[in-house]
Amino acid sequence: TRDTRRVSDLEKIRVALESAKQVGNSYPAAVGNITNLTGFLDKWPSDPKTNGVGFSNYRYVVGSSGTSYSVCAMVELLTSISSGIGTSCSSGWSLQTGLGFTGYYMVTQP
Repeated sequence: TRDTRRVSDLEKIRVALESAKQVGNSYPAAVGNITNLTGFLDKWPSDPKTNGVGFSNYRYVVGSSGTSYSVCAMVELLTSISSGIGTSCSSGWSLQTGLGFTGYYMVTQP
């Protein structure tokens, strides 16, 4: 399903972030810093439904000290994934219910 792909995409992002932290002692400050680090993440994934057209469905927010982060994706069917789901994500990011999204999947550290 598209939600399964979103979970997989966030897992790839999580692995890239953890690898980048091992090298730099903190998480990257922005998405561009993740994708520009050779070998960690070739490109920022695009959502399987929107393909990045209109808005980006994946959101990365790093903590002020660079020692924590959250990565979120909007999902269509909350029942299609068993953990990491919720009804909120980073502040200021509105759920796009008009596009069929019903909630969020989020990966956080710590």
